[in-house]
Amino acid sequence: MKRQKKYDKTIERIGRLKERYKVGNLYTVKVEQADGKATGIQFEKNDQAQAKEDATGTYVLRTNRLDRSGEEISKLHRSLTTIHDL
Repeated sequence: MKRQKKYDKTIERIGRLKERYKVGNLYTVKVEQADGKATGIQFEKNDQAQAKEDATGTYVLRTNRLDRSGEEISKLHRSLTTIHDL
């Protein structure tokens, strides 16, 4: 089902979402319009988002616990780090 909304209201809602989730500066958003109605929205990551992704590191956890899945080991590691930081 395709809907058309008022262009101004659509821009306002996008602005609220950007403020609420604090990631608006990472995306370029384009709203297509016709006769004062928003007919389409396109968004893509911008250079700032790419720089943030590039700056995010990775690490390897080594363990001898074969009875745990990778996800369980990761959760356990995060909980130990949280306790250690206290």
